Amino acid sequence: MSLRGGCAVACAIWLGVNAYIATLSFQGYTRKYTIASIGPALITLASISIVFALVALWILYGLFVNLPNTLQSGVIFLFFIVPIYLLDILANIFIFGIQKSLYMDWCLQSSQNRVDETMQGLNMNNTLYTIETLPPTNVYNCQKLWEDEIKFSLAIFILMTVCYIYWSLCVFYYYEKLRELFPDNSTYLGGFMNYLYPRIPPTLPHHAFANVAPPSSK
Repeated sequence: MSLRGGCAVACAIWLGVNAYIATLSFQGYTRKYTIASIGPALITLASISIVFALVALWILYGLFVNLPNTLQSGVIFLFFIVPIYLLDILANIFIFGIQKSLYMDWCLQSSQNRVDETMQGLNMNNTLYTIETLPPTNVYNCQKLWEDEIKFSLAIFILMTVCYIYWSLCVFYYYEKLRELFPDNSTYLGGFMNYLYPRIPPTLPHHAFANVAPPSSK
């Protein structure tokens, strides 16, 4: 796959992932955690994800038309949004970690609500009786579940950091390659626009004709 095609695939992944995260975060839920105890943080993550998706869409457009100026602005926005996005995810993990007591209360309450320990029977006089017993207080092994979610979140964060930084560098390298071939002040039009507008050759500066002898008149 070419560098341009790889950058387009990366932008498409960014667009899909951020749209998915933004949708779940605005609903107050995330696949990363089984409890949405970080409501304001999720709203912040959703807002940043929308901005990230728009940046990815802009870069995807720049790759399609192959315009250096469009890619330049997209690369600048990308190098701002990626660190902010990753730091926000790390902050969410930290907030989730320090709210362990809230998570444990939610986990224990959820386990009691889901486990039905009600027993019914008949007495000697054919009357129905019901016995309700308190279920175990740690059906879900909440401590282990909390540790697993922290480990999973850190693993996802490391994977996203490596992939996002690598993809950002790929976009930057392609922009540098395009800028070397066609400077920013050129009239190069790439992609499908080559069929609509002819490429105008660059003009030579005036000092290039300083050593050219004047034409001889006969």
